[in-house]
Amino acid sequence: MNQKKSFRFIIQKFDIAVDLIREHGWEKFFGQIIPWLICRRYIFFSGPIDKPISFFQAEIPFRLELAKQTELMYLIKLRPHFYDLGQIQERINQGHLCFLGWSGNEPIHIRWAFVRSRLVPYLHRTICLTPEDVYTDEAYTTPGFRH
Repeated sequence: MNQKKSFRFIIQKFDIAVDLIREHGWEKFFGQIIPWLICRRYIFFSGPIDKPISFFQAEIPFRLELAKQTELMYLIKLRPHFYDLGQIQERINQGHLCFLGWSGNEPIHIRWAFVRSRLVPYLHRTICLTPEDVYTDEAYTTPGFRH
C-alpha cells in the first residue's frame, strides 16, 4: 500500500469512528462497537427477490435509484475524505452497483451492491454468488435522516 492510500485509509477510519461516536456515544463505541470489530459474526440472509419484504415505512418521501455517472460526485460530497473519484470508478469498473437514496432533490443515502463474485478484503475471502443473488454492503445515510 503506498503512502497516499495508507493516509486515505487512516482518514477514512477516523471519519467513521467520529461518525459512530456522534451517533452512538463513547460508551457504546468502546463497549460494543470496537469489540464487535475485533470478533465479527456474519449472518447471510438469502431469500427470493421476486417478492420483496418491506421492513419499515419511511417517514419522508424517499426513492432509491441506481447512481448515474454524472451523480457519482454526490458520494464524495456526502462522505468527504471517505471516497475519491478514482476509487468509486474502480468499484464500478469491477461491476459494483451504486445506489443513491433521494429525499426530493437531495441525495441522503448511499448503498453499494454487487452480483457474481467479490473479494471481501476484511474477510480475506471471495464471495461467489449464484445468478439470482445480490450482495449489498457499505450503506450510509446522512446523520440528519437517521432515526
